[in-house]
Order: sequence, then C-alpha cells, then structure tokens
Amino acid sequence: MPKKESIFHYFEHIFGISMPFYVDKILYEKEKYQTHVYVEYNKALTFTSSCCKEEGCQIKSAHPRTWRALDIVNNQTYIHINLPSVKCKKCGKTQDIDVPWARKASNFTLEYEQKMVAYAESMSMSANSKTLEESD
Repeated sequence: MPKKESIFHYFEHIFGISMPFYVDKILYEKEKYQTHVYVEYNKALTFTSSCCKEEGCQIKSAHPRTWRALDIVNNQTYIHINLPSVKCKKCGKTQDIDVPWARKASNFTLEYEQKMVAYAESMSMSANSKTLEESD
C-alpha cells in the first residue's frame, strides 16, 4: 500500500470518515500550525434524507462546510467538505445529509465535542477555552 494511501486511511479512521465519504486531500499549514483534511464522495451516489430517513435521494446542491476536529501533533485540525443537500423523496424537503463524524448543525466533530465536555467537567470555561484554543 502506498504511503499516501495509508495516511489517508489513518485520517479516515481517527475521524470516523466512512463510505461513501473518503479523504481526498490533506494540507498542512506549518506557519499556522493547522492541518486541513478535505473529504469527498462519489457524486453519482444517492443518499438517505436526514428528515425522513428515505433512501435513494438525489443530490440537489452542495455547499462548503468545515468542522473543528481534534488536534493532530499540536496542530489545529479542520475537516472540509462540499456538503451535499438532497431532496427527500417522501416529504419533498431539501436538507443537508448527515455525516458520520459530526452532529447536525455542529461546528465540531463528535470527538472534539466529547473532549470539550470532559474539560468542562474538570476546569473553568476560560481555562477550557484556552486549552482548546477556542473562544468562550
């Protein structure tokens, strides 16, 4: 297995990115201490609607979306995708699809949220914000 492929699979594993999604590109910004993980999907596929859980819904549009993820080697890490919206075949609503690494409408991955909760239980909000490098 080529080295490039193995690091992509590693990122998919640690962030819970699973089919039909896959890591397409990873950019490291040394000066900013940031890692950007770009996720793609097969645009010919159909998806399950988030409202009625109706399968086989066609992509109607997509828009850029970013989530803050757990730091990797002291680098702030972000997951980016051009998030598809589908039209539900059952109710007709057009909504963003659900992704396996984050809750709907959250700006953080599931693991990052768990870390925030754990810190919130053990330290003040300002200490928590400083530790996570996020504003309180």
